[in-house]
Amino acid sequence: FMVRVGGLFDQLLAGLGGEDKITELSAQKQLDLIFEKTAAMIERYNTTQSEIFSAIDGIGIRRIKSGKLAERHMEFFRAEFNKTIRPLISTIIVDGKHPFPYLPNKAVFIAARLKVKGGEKLGLVLFPETASKIVFLNSDEIAFYLVEDIIKAFAQEMFPKMEVIEIGKFRVTRNADLELDDESAGNEEDYRKAMQHILKKRRRLMPIRLETNLVAASEISKLLADRLGLAQTQIFTRRGPLDMNLMWTVLDAAKAKRYKEHFFADIKNVYVPGLLKGESIHRQIRAKDYLLIHPYINFDAVLDLLREAVFDDSVIAIRQTLYRVSNHSEIVKHLVAAAENGKEVTVLVELKARFDEENNIEWAAKLEDAGCHVIYGRDYLKVHAKLLLITRKSSKGISHTAHVA
Repeated sequence: FMVRVGGLFDQLLAGLGGEDKITELSAQKQLDLIFEKTAAMIERYNTTQSEIFSAIDGIGIRRIKSGKLAERHMEFFRAEFNKTIRPLISTIIVDGKHPFPYLPNKAVFIAARLKVKGGEKLGLVLFPETASKIVFLNSDEIAFYLVEDIIKAFAQEMFPKMEVIEIGKFRVTRNADLELDDESAGNEEDYRKAMQHILKKRRRLMPIRLETNLVAASEISKLLADRLGLAQTQIFTRRGPLDMNLMWTVLDAAKAKRYKEHFFADIKNVYVPGLLKGESIHRQIRAKDYLLIHPYINFDAVLDLLREAVFDDSVIAIRQTLYRVSNHSEIVKHLVAAAENGKEVTVLVELKARFDEENNIEWAAKLEDAGCHVIYGRDYLKVHAKLLLITRKSSKGISHTAHVA
């Protein structure tokens, strides 16, 4: 949505109103159809989400809604609110002295319509993206509240001398469609700097969607849409949590208790059939090629092959492409070790791996610091392939070992 819909808005802003060759539709017509289809998808999503919460409630995993803050829990939640939530939140009254703030992409906020002397104002509650989004009750079952619901329950205390007459949660989706121009991709250093500039710019790009638990016709929805420059068709009403990623925390808690029988069994992946773990991978694959089918066959053999190359005196060069790199990459660790052992290491890092660009830039810098030769792909294509080429030199000449994925 951030990229495809964002790209269509870019076309409108650039005055490119004609029909494209693929869809035979103008950018505006495509947007109209996308928003119509999205509204229908959100309705189906809301229904499915309600069914899922009802089903897990039946086995003892319960989300307690803000309207059901039981009196016996109020003391617990007031203590939780004052101790761990209130110190982290900021409140803003939007008026002539306090302009509408910048809202990060897809972060969840609370908006309140406030009755003040002489009229109404819009209040916002800002909560750090990195803070915990869930509070668990101490019980044998899994019972949890969303932090956003607790904030709503105590909203009146955050806006003293004002009356909260309407309150809701919302988040904004921003355009993320940014591409390098030809001049920015002149050399490797310019390319990396240009990507860093794009990442900073992306964070502040125009809003293209408003998601809220309020109906589009509510006063808060109208106020937010007006401030964000959004049309009525760009407002989508969602029930339940706006960010379902927080449910991973609930699932982890459920696994740790007595709910394991409700989970699918983990896939037990295996080492490459036919390869002997602990023996030289290079010698074994000289005899024949092996086909790896992930995730059923794990990645260990590839790591073993690379690790073996790091300490093999006959290896003179290693070449590797990287698209998405994990935070604790074994591959990068081995490439760094190879460079430090005197191997010629060349790494193509794809900086256009969507939404992993910043992570890849950091890894590229670490590889360069270790002595690896890092290149950043080409502006006219995206390298998605996973390639490893190990070059050996022996008395018999030059030989190559490859992993192609």
